Amino acid sequence: MRLSLLAVLLCASLFAHAQCEISNLTVATGACQSNTTYAVTINFQVQNSTNDSFDVWANNGVLLGTYALNARPLTIPNFPYDGGANDLVKVCIDDNLNCCRIKEFPVPACINTPPNCEIFDLSVAPGACNGDSTYVVMITFQVQGATNASFGVWANNQFIGSFPLTALPLTIQQFPYNGGANDVVKVCINDNPNCCKTIEFPVPACITNPPINCEIFNLTVATGACNGDSTYVATVNFQVQGATNASFDIWANNQYVGFYPLTALPLTIQNFPYNGGTNDVVKVCINDNPNCCKIKEFPVPSCITNPPANCEIFNLTVATGACNGDSTYVATINFQVQGTTNASFDLWANNQYIGYYPLTALPLTIQQFPYNGGANDVVKVCINDNPNCCKIKEFPVPACINTPVNCDIFDLIVTTGDCTGDSTYAATIKFQTTNPGNAQFKLWVNNQFLGSYPLSALPLNITNMPYNGGINDVVKVCIVDMPDCCETKEFPVPSCLFNPDCNISDLQVLTTGCLCGQFFAVLTFNHTGGGAQGFDIAGNGTSYGNYAYTQPQPIILGPLAGDETTNYEFVVRDHLITGCKDVYELGKIECPDSPTFQAPGVKAQLFLAPNPVTDGLSVSASIAGGVINGYGTVTILNAEGRTVRTLTVSNAAAFSLKLGDLPAGTYQLVLDTELGRLNGLFSKM
Repeated sequence: MRLSLLAVLLCASLFAHAQCEISNLTVATGACQSNTTYAVTINFQVQNSTNDSFDVWANNGVLLGTYALNARPLTIPNFPYDGGANDLVKVCIDDNLNCCRIKEFPVPACINTPPNCEIFDLSVAPGACNGDSTYVVMITFQVQGATNASFGVWANNQFIGSFPLTALPLTIQQFPYNGGANDVVKVCINDNPNCCKTIEFPVPACITNPPINCEIFNLTVATGACNGDSTYVATVNFQVQGATNASFDIWANNQYVGFYPLTALPLTIQNFPYNGGTNDVVKVCINDNPNCCKIKEFPVPSCITNPPANCEIFNLTVATGACNGDSTYVATINFQVQGTTNASFDLWANNQYIGYYPLTALPLTIQQFPYNGGANDVVKVCINDNPNCCKIKEFPVPACINTPVNCDIFDLIVTTGDCTGDSTYAATIKFQTTNPGNAQFKLWVNNQFLGSYPLSALPLNITNMPYNGGINDVVKVCIVDMPDCCETKEFPVPSCLFNPDCNISDLQVLTTGCLCGQFFAVLTFNHTGGGAQGFDIAGNGTSYGNYAYTQPQPIILGPLAGDETTNYEFVVRDHLITGCKDVYELGKIECPDSPTFQAPGVKAQLFLAPNPVTDGLSVSASIAGGVINGYGTVTILNAEGRTVRTLTVSNAAAFSLKLGDLPAGTYQLVLDTELGRLNGLFSKM
């Protein structure tokens, strides 16, 4: 039994509008290819598929490719890691964003678990002495599971610098001597304080065995006036026998002051730095001979140790707060003062000068108090320009410095508002967080970075949220400097961008009469809803353009070839909602060969431009074997064959017509000349 054409079309229509659905989407993770990619295997089931292929997105923003349905289960060897504990995969039947499924899944352990980093075989070989309390050392070690290609070096708790692993074995030309029989080296893989190694080693003999013929004696320090900036005048003098050099180095409280000739003795130092106690220390060494040294401890002048009785800082307190995740934390400092000589004060954190502030700023909150590396930190305050009115406080660092915080973002909500353009809209973003470690967060929309904002700005209003082109957009938030503390949310865009109840139906395509082997296609259809970016017309691999829904109908396409080689099909589809469409199969069109010139055996050409036309139409005519001269009569007929205009032109070979007042449609132009008649076809937009 043979089905009728109507029945076939009806069955095809019912099948095309059956609901497409993806189910049982599974994601199996595999081996990590790097710190940022790993293998995944994707599988799913689909009913009523509108296409034999599907698209795959990673983390809602990166299109990985289009694959045939028979390729399932599909293995993607380099799935991109998004930075959090979970990643997302999205699959859609190709060209049908209404038939999609999203799956969130945990990333493999090889991404989140750092390698077991270990430094071993650390060795230090000391070399020649430099004569300035430093010497040459060569450091080498081996490492496995390194999390970085460089390492840091500390000498006796003093940071020396960072070096690439390729620099091993590393030679330090001026390793600082610590003053004892042994020195200490510490190495750490950069950015990994858990991957370190420390070694203690004997200093070279040239440091510990000074020449017996060099000796400094009778070292004296005479103190003078105070300068008011925690310094004072000090005059240093000494005698030396068996000197190996005519100059000497001098240190004040372990701070290097400079080197001077022995002839400069007695030496007056105008700004000897005060160390904070009742005694200070001076050290002198014969230059280039660290074994010929002398140290002198002496009382500081009374102008330093006996501050004015009317200035005193008391009740100094430090309250620690949240950690920032960058070896700093929040600290609030407060104190009282009586007899102040100035309305401002200076602040030091672990001997690092922070700044000066007015007393009215108390209690003072330091948002990034620097961590010193131990269990306690130290704060020092002094009344500005009065080094004798100071106070020092040692206090325990907050637990969040030594204990990693478990940062979490949850309850991420996106509320959409009115559209602010064809591709933007208003939106409000809010979320909650625990242990953020930082007071700011970063925001991405559809993988586009919008900026950093303080947590205090929540709920955050975005006036021009960028639209990604589909029915859903994606927002991602991360705590600043904490790439593992992130959250992603996919949400429906507002309906003002497009009407999800889009319907295009009753597409009809009529053809005009043939002329010169060509014809025009005349399209009409009905529609409801639809997106803000209008609709597209396509067919046979050709795009005929994008149109607004306000475009007057009928829509005229052409001229098209009527050579019976193309099986014409026309598709009208919403630009945003790919499932909102209608199809019309026109079939093959045959245009019989018919010359435009009526006289037999004479070849003629009639050129009309532009075509389609909106206002001015240029016409040119030529006839092989003859010349068109003089007047001609122009007749314009509509698609029904009725004459809508007749006029006479003075030069029938080339002329222009104003057609702006003609209704949109398809027209035939007939030109009668002294040599005969020519025909042309044009469309009016």
